[in-house]
This record gives sequence, structure tokens and C-alpha cells, in this order.
Amino acid sequence: MPVSPTAKPLTVKEFDQAKSGVCGGCSASCGYIAYFKEKELVDLYGHPHDPNGIGSFCTKGITYVQQLPKNPLRITKPLLRKGSDFKEVSWKEAKEVLGDSLKGKVAFFFDRFSGLEEYLIAKKLTSEVFTDSVYLPFKSSSVRPQKWVEKKAILVFEAEPTFSEVMLSRWIVDAFERGAYILSVGSRFTTVFQKASERVLTTPDETVRILEGISQGNYEERVVKLLELLGEEVQVIVGDTLLKSPFKSKVLNAVKRIRERFGSDYTFVGNITPFETKELREFLERIQEFDTLILFGNPFVYLRSPEVLEGKRIINFAYFPTITANYSTLVIPRTTFAEREFVNKGVGFLAYSSQILENEFPNPYELLSEVTGISPKVEEFLENFGISLEDLKKAEGGVSIKGKDIKEFSFEPEEELSSDYWLLCDNTLTEDLGHWNPWTHALEREQFAFVSKKTKEELGLKEEIEINGVMLKLKVNNNIADRVIFVPNSFEEFQPFEPGIRVGRLMKKPYYRFEEFP
Repeated sequence: MPVSPTAKPLTVKEFDQAKSGVCGGCSASCGYIAYFKEKELVDLYGHPHDPNGIGSFCTKGITYVQQLPKNPLRITKPLLRKGSDFKEVSWKEAKEVLGDSLKGKVAFFFDRFSGLEEYLIAKKLTSEVFTDSVYLPFKSSSVRPQKWVEKKAILVFEAEPTFSEVMLSRWIVDAFERGAYILSVGSRFTTVFQKASERVLTTPDETVRILEGISQGNYEERVVKLLELLGEEVQVIVGDTLLKSPFKSKVLNAVKRIRERFGSDYTFVGNITPFETKELREFLERIQEFDTLILFGNPFVYLRSPEVLEGKRIINFAYFPTITANYSTLVIPRTTFAEREFVNKGVGFLAYSSQILENEFPNPYELLSEVTGISPKVEEFLENFGISLEDLKKAEGGVSIKGKDIKEFSFEPEEELSSDYWLLCDNTLTEDLGHWNPWTHALEREQFAFVSKKTKEELGLKEEIEINGVMLKLKVNNNIADRVIFVPNSFEEFQPFEPGIRVGRLMKKPYYRFEEFP
């Protein structure tokens, strides 16, 4: 932003106004053009002049901008619990309840769609600010993704941009078309695997051992020689799956060693944040300490049991009546990124979008600011990242974060873990929010546990599998590594179309993406 709408319209539909925005559905931060007729959104296109999306716009982004705001399931009025049910209340009463709740020990939880303003207010109120994103105190990427296409070799570890930042896959594909050597290592055969020069479909622990081996120079000699020869022309891409695991420090140390030893560039993809927060793990382990929980999104998908919530005041800023909303004291409608000014966390950069759609209710930060008297200082905060808010608003494609390199950090090693089999609960293209929209839910209607034919035979499985006391339908898929049981992590019990089982009931440690099985 700002990239003005094209002189020649992209749509053939009648319209009387066109606006340019930046999608906040993931960290790709693709630009788009929205076309309106009498203030109603009639068409949506990726902006061809945007340097991030270059005219592309994925189904998920279209859904979040075009379908989510008018979704008939969307919460549009404050809802206050009365016994086992909810009743609509006025905004005045909602603000009173919210203000009364900010007493005692308060914790905030933010999802990836939360605004920077809400985060800044929370940090003024308490140090107990949590997220399901991975906070990295260094730059999450040493280069912008557009630079991947120029690399002579790309090493990909348990990463599939199609499942996290859809439009980033293009740069890997373009590098492949230019003849780059691509090594893809992971537990699922994905788009990147399809384009890879060399593929290793294996368990998560073996993926980490290969990454460590390359960093120490004791993996296959030809690969190590390639890194020594190409150096800065090598790109290492690591998915947040490995950071949301018991091997996080091993992975970070390995990437650091590759950076130091070969001078290669690195990028972490997935749900990453440069804003300091506490981990999901700590939130789940300490949840009983807090009197009030102020929640954005659907963190209760990670709960083992709702019993830990008894006696707490829970405020949920929500789009839909998820499991978190249903266990809350007060549910408050929240605006989408298209219904407000929004600073999106890109891959090593921040991107700004002006408000594109009209909103029918206040932004969450406006309510929080009113009841707390705290005004978020966005411009002042961004200066810590070497970014001027004024420059950010003018920049096409966002502004790179000026932060420290991974080489400047060290990471404590963890205990060694090994297992004959692994349970992997990870992303697919359909996220938790996607199951509330018919367009995106249709991409993955039912919840299955996926295993390879060999794994099914070794475990003596038939039509179902028991995972931590829960029975799931089984489906054989040889795109899954042997000795891995894969379950998409985006299902939960309150979804409206073919609901499933939340990850908190499936995993002993739901703050991780994978764990030993059984």
C-alpha cells in the first residue's frame, strides 16, 4: 500500500468505486482491488502491480475479504452468558462487563488476525500476553521471498507455503523453472516436493537430524559441497511446524550454523510474529492462574478439558460461535482486517492496508481504549523496528523489518527424543476459520487420520484409529511418510459443517504440532 486501482478495470461487472487493499489472511500480504456498486462489494481481484502477490489472490484470501463479512453465521451483536445460554446485550452493557473484567490477574491471547493496536493496549495493561504464533526475537527472514527465485539452491524443511502463505510457493516454483536445485525434506509430499530435485519423505525427528547434519557438515557430501560452493546463493526455508515442536532449539541452532558456515539466507514461514509475546505452551500450562482471559480467536481448540475454565471471566472477540465463544462469559464481535486499518506481519516485513469495507461495529481496540483510557502508540512502537508509520503507509509491498540476524543468538539445546511413530497435527490449506465458510470448508469437508499403507499394516489398523481415547476415521494416503499419523489441526466440535475433534483432545501436548505416538 498504496497501489492505486488499475486504470483499466479488471472486472467486467458494473461498479462505481474501486479500492486497493492488502490481505491479512496470511504473511504473504498480497495486494488486491475491491470493486463496489452502491457500497456493496461486487468483485475482487489480486492487484497485478503489487510486488507480493503479482496479481494472484488465493481462495482463502477471497473468502476472508469477500465472504466472511457477510457470512450468516457471523456474530454481529455482543452476547452475554446467562446460565447455560447467551442473550444479546447493548454495546453499553458489553463495555461495562469488559471494564469490570479487567481486574485481578488478566491474560490476553491473540491470534494471527489480531490488530497491532489491541496488542499495544494489552502490553500496557499486563505482561501476560500470549499467542499461538511463534515469536522470534530476530529477523524471521534474511531476505524477502521474492529473492528466492534468484537462488541456485533451496533447502526446504517441513515447510509448505501452500498451507501457510499460499502465494509464496510461486517463488520456489520460479526458482525450479530457472534450474535451481531444490531439496525438500518433510513428513508430507506437497507442492514443494513435486517441484523438488531431491525428496526425502520422512518422520519429523529425521527431518531435524538431516537439518542438523547439513549444518554440521556430516550429511551427504554432495549436498554439503553444494552449500560450500554456492554459499550466499543458497536459501534455507523452515516451516513453523518444526518451531512448534520439542525440537525448536535444535532447529534454530542448525539454521544459525548454516548461516554462519555457508553464508546462506534463511526464512521461517508459517504463523510467525516479530512482536514479543509468550508461548501457547505457557498459556495452557498457566491458564488456571488467571482471573480473566481476554481472547482473540479460538484458543480453546488447544484445551485438553474445559474444566480448567471454571470460575473465570472470559471475554472473546470472535467472528463465529466457536468452542472458545461457547465457553466464554461475554462474546464481542470483531472486525476483519478489511474492515479496519491494518498492519500485517509479512515474511520479514510489515505491510499496511487502509480500511476497505465498512464496519458495522467498533474495532476491538476502540472498546479496549475506551474502557482502559489507553491509546495505542503505533507510530512510536514501529520505530523499534526501524519503520516509520508514514513510510509504511506509502510503501508498495511493505517495509522490511530492521532487526538482528539469527547469527547473533544462541539457543538452549533440548533433550533427545525418539519414537517409532509420530502423531502430526498440522495445517492444510483450510484453517480453523475456513471451516466456517462454505467455500473453504468444501476443500476439506471431513476429518480423517491419514496414514501410509505401510503404517496401516504395521499398526494393524482397519477403518478407524484410536488417538488418546478418540476414534477417528482412517484414510490411506501414501503422500504421508511411513510411521507418521497425520490429522489436520483445523477441526473442532462447534464447526457448523461436518464438525470434528479439536487438537486439544487428540494430543497430550497440543501446543506442539507433533508428538510421540501413542
